[in-house]
Amino acid sequence: MIRSIFALSIIMNGILVMCVVGVLPFFLFLALVACGGLVWYSRRLLGQMERVRDDIESINMIMVDLNSHMGSIYQLEMFYGDETLEGLIRHSKEVSFQISEILERYAIEEEEELGNEEEPILYEDP
Repeated sequence: MIRSIFALSIIMNGILVMCVVGVLPFFLFLALVACGGLVWYSRRLLGQMERVRDDIESINMIMVDLNSHMGSIYQLEMFYGDETLEGLIRHSKEVSFQISEILERYAIEEEEELGNEEEPILYEDP
């Protein structure tokens, strides 16, 4: 309801501007409204992308925990050398690697922040 009233208000204001000052300011008004809409939409998309990246990070942590848990089970005497469990561990490592690759694609912001920091100077003993 509020959105439809807001849209109707924008249309009515646009018609009023066109009638009062002419067609050229009306197109300027439309351009400003379109730019405002694009800014809002891009901010919304960036927020969604941040949530997706956070979800991928949490999935990666879950897979790392699962992989370490299966590795500890594989080290037990009763399961040591079991081919099925070994295949499962190998598969979980592959899935973890694939998830980390996907996570790297979404980690653009972190790389830019890390790139701005100065690297420490390391000295060797003479």
